Amino acid sequence: MSNTAPLVVSFLAAKAAAEAANAALDAARAAILGTGLETLTDGHVDVVVCLSERATLDTKIAKSYLDDAQIAAATKTAVVTTLRVRARLAVAA
Repeated sequence: MSNTAPLVVSFLAAKAAAEAANAALDAARAAILGTGLETLTDGHVDVVVCLSERATLDTKIAKSYLDDAQIAAATKTAVVTTLRVRARLAVAA
């Protein structure tokens, strides 16, 4: 076991807790929407359901109107950091 093992254990525990919290949040959201009510309250706070529309750009269609140089000029690059969890299998001797 390396000295980074506690970090791995901590990350996996936090990831599991986040997934459980997200599942509980999704279930609560579905239950709230299922009531059909616009405002729900517990006496201390209100949860207000708001509907709105959001426009999105269909990049596939937009790119069909542009040539490669125009697409390159409008392309931004961002650095993304990803943590992946891979199981390490023990090798049988």
